[in-house]
Amino acid sequence: LNLNSQKTIQTEAVEDFKSRLEKFLKKKSVNIEIILFDERFTSKIAECCVRNSGLNKKRKHEKGLIDSASAQIILQDYIDSQKNKINNT
Repeated sequence: LNLNSQKTIQTEAVEDFKSRLEKFLKKKSVNIEIILFDERFTSKIAECCVRNSGLNKKRKHEKGLIDSASAQIILQDYIDSQKNKINNT
């Protein structure tokens, strides 16, 4: 989504991929829910976390490290959102 929470071309491509993946899995008798989750700014947050982590300069600039930290942030945000849903019911 863009900063105004409106769909972008990339949003539509992801939604299309999700739909095709669900159909493919259904044909294989795999019944799982695929959840789309807002991940805006997680790379920037991850970069700040890595930069402030105390790691050496070379390690801080590893792309995989930032991707890993970003994935952790997305997962934690999702878990927290589910906990909030449960607590608010």
